[in-house]
Amino acid sequence: MSMLSAIQSNAKFKRIYTRLVDAGKSKKVALMTGMRRLMTILNVMVKNDQEWDEKLA
Repeated sequence: MSMLSAIQSNAKFKRIYTRLVDAGKSKKVALMTGMRRLMTILNVMVKNDQEWDEKLA
């Protein structure tokens, strides 16, 4: 659900999703790729004790 919301409200995640779908990947694969990227970003944020920064996402 978080990735569906990110696609609608975050331009970078939307670009990632549409690029993968346009390249022929299924929508589920594109969502999973975005979720993996979101989890990586969130893990780094927790590790470095940072808040969300739109420029870094």
